[in-house]
Amino acid sequence: MKHFNFNELVYLMDGLSVTVTYTLMYFKLIILWKNSRIFYEILEAMNQDWNEQIARKSEWAKDIMRETSVTSGKFVKVVILTTFVSVLFYSSSILFNSNNQLADNVTSREKQLLMQMELPFDSSHSPIYEIVIAVQFAHQIAAATVVGVLTSLLLAIILHLGGQIDIIRKRLSTAVSTSDSDQSFFTVINSLIGKHQQIITMAENLENLFTLIALLEFVINTLTICFLGLVIITSISSMENTLIIFKFFGFICVIITEAFIFCFAGEYLTNKSKLIGEAAYKSLWYELKPKESSVLILVILRSQRQLTITIGKIMELSLERFTTILKASVSYISVLYAFY
Repeated sequence: MKHFNFNELVYLMDGLSVTVTYTLMYFKLIILWKNSRIFYEILEAMNQDWNEQIARKSEWAKDIMRETSVTSGKFVKVVILTTFVSVLFYSSSILFNSNNQLADNVTSREKQLLMQMELPFDSSHSPIYEIVIAVQFAHQIAAATVVGVLTSLLLAIILHLGGQIDIIRKRLSTAVSTSDSDQSFFTVINSLIGKHQQIITMAENLENLFTLIALLEFVINTLTICFLGLVIITSISSMENTLIIFKFFGFICVIITEAFIFCFAGEYLTNKSKLIGEAAYKSLWYELKPKESSVLILVILRSQRQLTITIGKIMELSLERFTTILKASVSYISVLYAFY
C-alpha cells in the first residue's frame, strides 16, 4: 500500500501480481488445513483401492493402477518443474542482468531485489544485498514447490478416480463372461455397485475440498493475468524492457497452466463418470436373465449423476470455463490498457 503509485506501473503490477499470488497460496493452505479430515479420508480411500487390487490378484486391474500412477507421476514432475522454471524466469532480472532497471527512474540497488519489499535495514551494500537475494530466491523456490504440489495433488486424485472408473468399466464388460463364471452375477454386480458408491463418495469429498480453492483460482488468476498482461503489452508497445517480458513470461505461463489443470480435472472427471453407464449398456446384458439385466438399469441410472468439481458451488469446472478465464482476462487487459 505504501508504494501504490501509478507512476511506476511496472513496479505496481509486479507488486500486485506477487501479492495476490501469495495470498492465493496461503488461502489454499488454510482451506486444506481446515478440511484436513476430508483430505485424510481421500488418502485413505486411495490406499484402500490399492490394497483391494493387491488382494484381488487381478493383473489387468494392477496394470491399470500402475499405468495411472506412472501417468500421474509424469504430470506431477512437469507441473513442479514448470513452477521452478517460472522462478528462474522471474529472477532473470537479477540473475542475468543485475544492472537492468525495471523503470526509468529506478537508480537504487534496493529496487533490484527479486521481490520488492521494505526492509528495516540498508540492503544496498555487500554482503547484505547478496544474502537478501539468496533468501528471496530460496523463498520463491519453496513457494513454487507448495503451489506445484497443491496443483499436482488435485491432478493425482483425479487420475486415480479415472483409473478406478476404468476398472469398473472393464469388470462390467466381463460381468457375464466365462471369466466370472465361478461367481454369481449378483455377487459381481453388488461389488461393482459398492465400488461405484465409493467413487461417488470420494468425488464428493474432492468437491468439498477443492470447490472454494477453485473459486479463488478463478478470481485471483484472472486478476494476475490482467496485471502481468498489461505489463507485457506496455513493454512490447514501447519496444523496450525486453527483460521484463522475459521475467513475467514464465510467471504468466504457470498461472495459465494452473487454471488449465483445474479446468481439465473437472472436465476429465465429468467425462469419465459418464463412461460407467456406457459400459453397462455395452455389456452382454441381452444374455442375462430379465431379473439380472434389470439390475444394470440401476447402474446406468446411477451413472447419470455426473461427478464434477464446481467453482464455489456456482458452476462446473470444464475446458469451457478455461476459455472464459482467458477471454475475461484479455477483455480486462484491453480496458486497463485503454485507460493507461
